[in-house]
Amino acid sequence: MGKVSHSDLLGAMAVVDDMRINNAVTEEGDFNKLRERVAERVKAYYLDNNIEVNDEIIAAGVKAYFASRMAFSAPRLSFGQTLLAKFTSRRLLFPAIILFLAVFAWLFISFVYDPFLAGNVKKMSADWGRYVGSYADFTPENVCVNLKYANGRCVKEAAAVQDLVAEFRNNISTFTGGRPDRKKEFKAAKASAPARFAEFNRAVLAAKRAVSDEQRLVNMETPEFKSLVAKYSQLASIWEPAKQSLSSGNGFESRMDQLEQVAAKARRAERAEKTIKNALSEFKALELNKAEKSEIETIAAGLLAKAKNLEDADTGIIDYYLKLAKTPLVLNIVDRVGLSSGITRTYGSTSDSFYLIVEARDPAGAVFPLNVKSIETGKVSRVKEFGIRVSYAKYEMVRKDKLADGVIDQIRVGGKKAGALGFSCDSGVMNSMITEW
Repeated sequence: MGKVSHSDLLGAMAVVDDMRINNAVTEEGDFNKLRERVAERVKAYYLDNNIEVNDEIIAAGVKAYFASRMAFSAPRLSFGQTLLAKFTSRRLLFPAIILFLAVFAWLFISFVYDPFLAGNVKKMSADWGRYVGSYADFTPENVCVNLKYANGRCVKEAAAVQDLVAEFRNNISTFTGGRPDRKKEFKAAKASAPARFAEFNRAVLAAKRAVSDEQRLVNMETPEFKSLVAKYSQLASIWEPAKQSLSSGNGFESRMDQLEQVAAKARRAERAEKTIKNALSEFKALELNKAEKSEIETIAAGLLAKAKNLEDADTGIIDYYLKLAKTPLVLNIVDRVGLSSGITRTYGSTSDSFYLIVEARDPAGAVFPLNVKSIETGKVSRVKEFGIRVSYAKYEMVRKDKLADGVIDQIRVGGKKAGALGFSCDSGVMNSMITEW
């Protein structure tokens, strides 16, 4: 065979390509056998189409086809694909990532963070401005007016409030002034704001407390209180420390609580003293015997000593004796249905003791309760009825009187006149009494 022409070669390749596109070529077995079968089919194709092609051309075309099939031919890339390939190469990948992040950060700061920060700055500055602005007049000159004891304490706290007002206003001016470093200062001020506001509120409350503490002390400092301080050393010893604690603010609450408690005791003691002294003056106008006067003076002296020591001086006892001394009384045997008029007592192996149940009545017929000391218990009780010991003869006389008709005709066993404390009793009545039966 002669040399294969170029046009024949191209024709064979075109046919082979056409067969490849239409899946006319079946790949199976080993590579050499595959080429032979492809050549045979190409030859058959040409014969079927009445095309004269020699075997050399077919062989060359098949060989050329398989040669191109075994080599990789990359497709042509677009401009975008080419640019992406260059950026994703090892040499340019890291710089590309850095550039992307930088551009993203710039866009975020410019269009998201800065507007958000500016909004926060504006809102917080407005909130702070309204809050501290309400205390613009909270100055020592306006708050600490006419303070006698707590002035220094009040001035110190009110001045601290104004310093904090100035600090917050300076921060507001800094945040809204457009300075390059305002973001950093805003974060720092925002972080410290809770502690600074806590100090601000503490100073405000402390200044107000100084004023209220002063008012509390001044309200107590009346002429009547001053006379109590001068009269009772216990109160005077607390008064001076209370004023000092008001000035310093240390322990004022406990000092004032103690002062008020002692002042209350002093007022009660003073009232008790007046009551006792007035009662003694009235006793002097009565015709008490020497023993009774001595008894009253002893009771009064004991009460006055208690009052002087700010102890509870029960003036009820002195009131009782004064009323008793002024009131004429009769001592009558109790003679009412359902109540005993007399009883007997047996103490150990001794003979029986006899008692009549009696009560004291005033001129109007009202029962007058008496302080009675029981010989059985040794206790003094204020009672309406009590048993008074009598002789057997007196007891029998009363018993027979009641048995006769159910009524005691002679119920009086003693009495006292106005101006006396003790009772004068009938014969057969002894000075021994009981309060329980």
